[in-house]
Amino acid sequence: TAPVEERHCVEAGNLLFAWSGTTGTSFGARVWTGPSGVLNQHIFKVITDERKLYPAFSLLILQKIQADIEKKAHGFKASFVHIKKSDLVGVSLPVPPLSEQRAIAGALSDVDALISALEQLIAKKRNLKQAAMQQLLTGQTRLPGFIGDWDMKRLGDESALITKGTTPTSLGQDFKESGVNFIKVESMMPNGEFIKDKFGFIDRETHDLLKRSQLQDGDLLISIAGALGRTGIVNKDILPANTNQAFAIVRLKSYA
Repeated sequence: TAPVEERHCVEAGNLLFAWSGTTGTSFGARVWTGPSGVLNQHIFKVITDERKLYPAFSLLILQKIQADIEKKAHGFKASFVHIKKSDLVGVSLPVPPLSEQRAIAGALSDVDALISALEQLIAKKRNLKQAAMQQLLTGQTRLPGFIGDWDMKRLGDESALITKGTTPTSLGQDFKESGVNFIKVESMMPNGEFIKDKFGFIDRETHDLLKRSQLQDGDLLISIAGALGRTGIVNKDILPANTNQAFAIVRLKSYA
């Protein structure tokens, strides 16, 4: 077996940029933490001149470039992006003195540490909420002042509609750069909030064709494919809107 060229070898501490992949996971910049390995064709190894660029500052610049690329992605395949080597090489970047680069990297590292601590606290509070929900939503624990048995009803009996969305391409329609909002699983955070930067778009004609999956104020969306179990409530701020088959739509009778 022929030896691997040095430029294709990866060691802990190397700065990498995955030029083809999924936003939020496989695409973008990171520092390799080991073990020793070999690059594949979808990853660039970035070797900077440390006399001019502080490594931690270089990573921050690449992460900023990554974020800019992701913001420009639209449509059904917006979650999968790629760039060419020439795109990365041609990027203009600010280069302050090394001492200032170190100071900036240090300040942002401190912010990251604070965010991490807050995320751990939020996770702890979320677990407490989940435990409380388990008790309160099953009637095992009652709030002060409430007694008596609960009624048990079927969701279908209380709903005017339970269905799922449709992908426009199944009808020969394309996504657009702007227009009617199209909600995908990646458009919703785990807590049910919508991420407007990750909406797709369809034109009004396609929206009218997809009548079954047109959303209304108060509709419940439940992800049934991909990231399972994400649940949110449609509000007027995102209407008009439509969705695909990865979401179940539940329209309660009181909102029909």
